[in-house]
Amino acid sequence: MTGQREWHLIKRLLPRGHEVHVVTWDAIRTPSALVHSVTSGVERDGSFVIHRAARLPNPVGRITRDYARGFRPNEWLFQRQVRKILAEERFDLLAYGLSHKAVGLPPFDVSVPRVFDYLDLCVYPEVEAAYLRHSDLVLCTSGVLADRVRGLGGRPEYLPNGVDRERIASGRSEVVRRKLDLVGKKVVSLIGLTYSRSLFFIDAMAEAARAVPDIVFLAVGAGGLLPHEGLGPFEARCRERGIHFVEQAKRGRVDL
Repeated sequence: MTGQREWHLIKRLLPRGHEVHVVTWDAIRTPSALVHSVTSGVERDGSFVIHRAARLPNPVGRITRDYARGFRPNEWLFQRQVRKILAEERFDLLAYGLSHKAVGLPPFDVSVPRVFDYLDLCVYPEVEAAYLRHSDLVLCTSGVLADRVRGLGGRPEYLPNGVDRERIASGRSEVVRRKLDLVGKKVVSLIGLTYSRSLFFIDAMAEAARAVPDIVFLAVGAGGLLPHEGLGPFEARCRERGIHFVEQAKRGRVDL
């Protein structure tokens, strides 16, 4: 979580005297993680509180590949957890992102302002409409998303991802190039891989490679948390289009 957009927001709110509560859940990737995922818990560090919601595996999604609202029992568990937290203390707002694939939609029938952090295009029209219709404010990471939200009747506010200039300045690109065998290559990188099922950016790289033959696609991230959202489709499309594919890291800190 420490490299994600919401964590940077939290780091700026806490020193200003705000109390921040985060509702999260465990990804179920192994049988041993199942027992832990179905139990809820709370961890508190001063004014920073993490609530772990219970979450069940999604057998229906694994068969149908339909993750539009995740597994409906998980949505019920998630909404119940959020309502319980809101009832126990006084809050100023409820902020949420695109969690629909894992735990469904958040509870919209709450008495506090609702802020939707629209990180990447939601490819399910009905789900997108629900987020936009029930949110008092929509934070958009790009001008394209802001225009889209405005056109659909939402209330957008452009809030791009920030840049940690100190970390960038401390990087040693020549070391990374040697490590990944990228010396002399033209590197095109996608950091924070999209959940979109369209791989248009790889097709675009294939077109560019006609003029610049030594292009390499450097993938930083993992694509998604769901079983079918790994890097396999990225690598397969690169191989199909003749693009050299390099995976830097799946999750966690990446030194570039």
